[in-house]
Amino acid sequence: MAAKKKPAKKAPSKSGFTYTIRRGGPIKEKDGAVIAKYLHKLIRDRGGILSPKELWEEARDPNSPVHGYIEWDVKTAAKRYQLRQCAEIIKCVQYEVKTGKIVIDVPAFVRVVNNNTLPEAKTNYGYVTTPTAATEINFEQQILNKALQDLKNFQARYDRYREVFSTLKPIFEAIAKVEKVIQQQTTKPKKSK
Repeated sequence: MAAKKKPAKKAPSKSGFTYTIRRGGPIKEKDGAVIAKYLHKLIRDRGGILSPKELWEEARDPNSPVHGYIEWDVKTAAKRYQLRQCAEIIKCVQYEVKTGKIVIDVPAFVRVVNNNTLPEAKTNYGYVTTPTAATEINFEQQILNKALQDLKNFQARYDRYREVFSTLKPIFEAIAKVEKVIQQQTTKPKKSK
């Protein structure tokens, strides 16, 4: 019998909402209730809006409940930011694919995990050219799995509006069809190109 997942801690607020902490985010569950109340108070104290800069200013206080979630070592923080910038530089390059009169901009590089698909590579993860990703079965499957996960995340995010916005129904049906196609492709044995 599978173990039941423990629900995220909830933080009731004066607004009537019950706040929870998203799993996989930077906040530890044990700190969730305190941070939720803290953020709610900051937003209320600022007339209803809190910017990241304002939170950063508050977080500088060592007594702030979010202080420990910020990287205060400037060198470490700068390197992390610069690495993010480098990833953005790689991700912004694209090329045009022309099919008749239709022109589509396609990312030139995609992020993958190198499970020895390219044994000469000097890193286990990074970006490969889109044509490489399309011709290497391991990479192609990673891209399809990521695309499907993105679609499932979209569906999870907007599923609560299903009954209110009927226009979402065909989108959810299309996601189910894509999932089925990807599952069928996964079960078919393929030869590497």
